[in-house]
Amino acid sequence: EAHIEFQEVPDGNHTLIAYTVGIPLQFQNEYYKLVGEDEDSDRVIYTEAMNADQYNPIQRYFRGTSTDPNNRTLSNYVRFDNVKPVDGYVRFEWGTSTVGFDRGVAINAIQLILDNPALEIDAPSITANPTPTVAQEGSAASMTVVATGEGLTYQWLKNGAAIPDGGKIAGTTTDTLVVNGLSEAEEGFYSLAIFNDAGSVISSRAKLSMVSSGATMSDDLVVHLKLDETSGTTASNSGSGTDTATIYDDYGEPNEEPVGADGLIGNAILINGPDSETYAFGVLDNYPKIKDNGTVSLWLNTPGIDGESAVVVRNGSAINIVTENQFQITITNNIDGEPVLGCQISAGPNVINVVDTEALAFDEWVHVALTVDGGQLRFYKNGKLIGVTDYLDRINGSTEDWLAIGANLTLVQEEGEDPYFAMDEANPQAFSGSIDDLAIWHVARGADEIQAIYNKGLGGEDASKAAVTIPDFVEPRVIIDSEPALSVVNNGDGTVTVTFEGKLQAAPTVNGPWEDVDAPSPLTLPADQA
Repeated sequence: EAHIEFQEVPDGNHTLIAYTVGIPLQFQNEYYKLVGEDEDSDRVIYTEAMNADQYNPIQRYFRGTSTDPNNRTLSNYVRFDNVKPVDGYVRFEWGTSTVGFDRGVAINAIQLILDNPALEIDAPSITANPTPTVAQEGSAASMTVVATGEGLTYQWLKNGAAIPDGGKIAGTTTDTLVVNGLSEAEEGFYSLAIFNDAGSVISSRAKLSMVSSGATMSDDLVVHLKLDETSGTTASNSGSGTDTATIYDDYGEPNEEPVGADGLIGNAILINGPDSETYAFGVLDNYPKIKDNGTVSLWLNTPGIDGESAVVVRNGSAINIVTENQFQITITNNIDGEPVLGCQISAGPNVINVVDTEALAFDEWVHVALTVDGGQLRFYKNGKLIGVTDYLDRINGSTEDWLAIGANLTLVQEEGEDPYFAMDEANPQAFSGSIDDLAIWHVARGADEIQAIYNKGLGGEDASKAAVTIPDFVEPRVIIDSEPALSVVNNGDGTVTVTFEGKLQAAPTVNGPWEDVDAPSPLTLPADQA
């Protein structure tokens, strides 16, 4: 946490503005607090800090407005109006809940503007962000954002850059974007910038992608440990990958005790339970690594954890910027001592983290899933989305090929001996309870599909039996391939004449917002406006 304190500030209604563009490839959840006379009068804004990679394509300032830490605004400045000093002081604090970076919160500049009139209207506020959307090839597809505020104007962005109407794209300056005839060229991440006289905000990103009309849940299913075995120490893999999992005791010896326990879907493995005779964990020696898109899904049932944290499933020995392993799902105790689910991935130099805000229920089956789509990590519990976080780099490869199930493991390599897996004695992070139906896909399953996997599990069917969401084919509007004619002639007197066909749009910068020009062709205007 850091702060700045302005002293000998005269009475009045002032304005405080902080600018907050972060360094490249750094993603942070931040808060900015204007301290009041008492705790109840503090004002706090929660943001997802815009870094330089996100700022450069559009080069505009977007205001942080959210007072809800679970619904943060992607922004690069915050503004507080009607700022009143307390005994001549104005104290402004900031901090981040995101760990693992070499730098703290980005503060580019702070202004305290004395006796500055408050804005007469509120800045735009987003009440519904766009959601990931799939459509069949050639079908029409659309995305919508819901926002409140006076005098709103809009500009859609693709992969961070403003896009105009034209060709297959329509509605770029409205709250609904339409793609007429989806192809690979239109796939990508879309967001909406919203403007009015009080400021601007930007929505979260959402991916638009194609789905085959014949897609099934078995497509791209690379790991599927149903864990239905009744005996032995091996868990077979029903996915396309060839590696099987092995169950061990805490000394790295094959362990049959956990196998054949009662599961939600057939059998399960029961490890480190109150009646277990030995500690146990599972290892999948190798698995086809996630590249751009992936999903991890499993069921668990725990009576509680012993210690501050437990590994449910993890690629390798750790998820950090040193090992660059891919993902993990964990249970940790929050600041109130309540166990909560969390997930992490490593992407480029970042560890991307989502943690549930509600305590994990004990002694009942809980479904957990994470998805990555090349730009967002999404985390689900019992079929419902509980968190989403952006990232820019692709998910990392792995320096350790194996997948740990139920504990924090090390690969012990002693001279003259074959290497073997063992629990980390100093920090075992042992999971206690049952695990069932572990699956990994090389595709990011949508929210409807995660819900379908959850529903099937409650009915005793494994993840592969769920249905893929395939939207109906929507006939696109007729697309005119020809480019509209446009010419600009310098009249030699400080003006130019623009002759055009179709709709003419103008914007203060190339990055928008673009608005229709209410004038017929030809249009004569000063040269510095062309």
